[in-house]
Amino acid sequence: AGAEVRVVSREIATDGNELAALLVKHNINKFQATPSTFRLLIEAGWPGSPRIDLMCGGEPMTVPLAKDLVGRCRQLWNMYGPTETTVWSSVYHVTKAYLDTNPTIVPIGKPILNTVFYLLDPDAEQPVRVKSGEVGALYIGGTIVLAQGYHNRPELTESKFIADPFAVPTEADPHPRMYCSGDLGKERPDGNFECLGRIDNQVKISGYRIECGEVEAVIDSSDEVKVSVVVGATDEQSIQRLVAYYESTTGRPCDATALREMVSRSLPPYMIPSIWMHLPSLPLLPNGKIDRSKLPKPQWTAQADAAS
Repeated sequence: AGAEVRVVSREIATDGNELAALLVKHNINKFQATPSTFRLLIEAGWPGSPRIDLMCGGEPMTVPLAKDLVGRCRQLWNMYGPTETTVWSSVYHVTKAYLDTNPTIVPIGKPILNTVFYLLDPDAEQPVRVKSGEVGALYIGGTIVLAQGYHNRPELTESKFIADPFAVPTEADPHPRMYCSGDLGKERPDGNFECLGRIDNQVKISGYRIECGEVEAVIDSSDEVKVSVVVGATDEQSIQRLVAYYESTTGRPCDATALREMVSRSLPPYMIPSIWMHLPSLPLLPNGKIDRSKLPKPQWTAQADAAS
């Protein structure tokens, strides 16, 4: 018996109708894609299948997307892991029961077999774990096969692949290493982890360090928002502010006041974006991830809330 693997062309992968037709034609029962690709399928009217398992990774899975997908498949999995750790490092089984609790974020789950996560203080000179429940820089170790490094880039390799001071050397692995993912994370009381975005996407507002991914997760939990990106930007008075770019589920700008009120129920005032910019579609990289470098400049006007 066994299984058949199909790798589709970029042309099909970026066309929701073509991709939906392929899934039906070949009776696909395991499908892995990015959130952007799953949104293309949903917009194309793909009904799903009760026998298909969906694996979503490559960028954060939002709660609205999870709600759209969980009823279209047999099982839904949120996958996390960088290429440098041979792709998947943790998985989370997303269920309707969990989504019915009205969460603001989809966890990335627990480390898979032979994998361990460390949450370290990003400001410490030496590796120091943060306290339980605190946000930290996510490092990945264990007896997994880490990449040897980056080809012809010894300095980058040295900064990303470092000695694991928490692991016990063994005969099989006398010099254990861990990988700096560049992501921020937090461990939940149930042992599952949350990914809160990139360390380099942190901004400081009024002296507070903010993880933009945490703000995005709350915005994305709105039924009116398809996907959002939050960045820090300097206004005309040289003041650092948060700017939220978003796609709406209706294709029209949302009520910015209502969005602010919704976000304020979960986050403190300094984490509420000052500017809300609606975009018909967020710019994407060829791999389907959001291209932050192509976001338009903020409109520092009273009308910015309704900008499109």
